[in-house]
Amino acid sequence: MDFKSGEAFIKRCRKSSQDLAARALKEIISTHGALKICCVLTGPERPLPPLRAILASHGLMHSAEREFYREAVRDAAVRRGIVTEMLKEKDLQELGERLPGTKASQRDTLNAFRKQVGSPWAQDEKLAATAAWFGLASRQSS
Repeated sequence: MDFKSGEAFIKRCRKSSQDLAARALKEIISTHGALKICCVLTGPERPLPPLRAILASHGLMHSAEREFYREAVRDAAVRRGIVTEMLKEKDLQELGERLPGTKASQRDTLNAFRKQVGSPWAQDEKLAATAAWFGLASRQSS
């Protein structure tokens, strides 16, 4: 498609993704109750270039896609009035060291999360659980 049509398509996709994220949050809240915080893991902070440059680079397309979905979740949470934090994935290990308990008890807690959540439970799920735990712990200590 031509560039102008592509821009319009991306705008429609952004709105649709925000709506889907909002519906997912609504379903989570109706199932589990009010959310205290939404933590979104981010990658390195590198500003994205203009759309034309993104479309010229396969790697930049993937970076832009990750940012696109992070923003959709963040925006949906903010619109619902949920406290939202963007946490850098590279900082998560250091932030995890501030969690309550010993290393062993922290592993036990993450294993309990795994049992509640079920499969899949790979690195992404562990990172997300750690970010959520950190977000909750930081809210309780303030």
